[in-house]
Amino acid sequence: MQNVPVTIEVVAIEGGKAKCKGGARTCMGQKATVHVLTPEGLCARAFAVLYPYILAMRFAEKTMFERQGPYVDIVCPDGDVTFRLTRKQKE
Repeated sequence: MQNVPVTIEVVAIEGGKAKCKGGARTCMGQKATVHVLTPEGLCARAFAVLYPYILAMRFAEKTMFERQGPYVDIVCPDGDVTFRLTRKQKE
């Protein structure tokens, strides 16, 4: 098991807008890193969807949903934002 940090990056927003319509106002290019604490400022609804993937990526070398490379793209529950989860390299 790796137990490595996972980076969350907003890679796309539906319709090319600068921010999502949700309460957290997630912005294109926004980044956060998850270690053992939740990242401040991330939409709670989105985090609820992302967390199972983050947990798997922190503790496994490769997961079944990493099909295109060492990352996975997840769409938020509202469909406005696409988050890219990437496992950080060991230093």
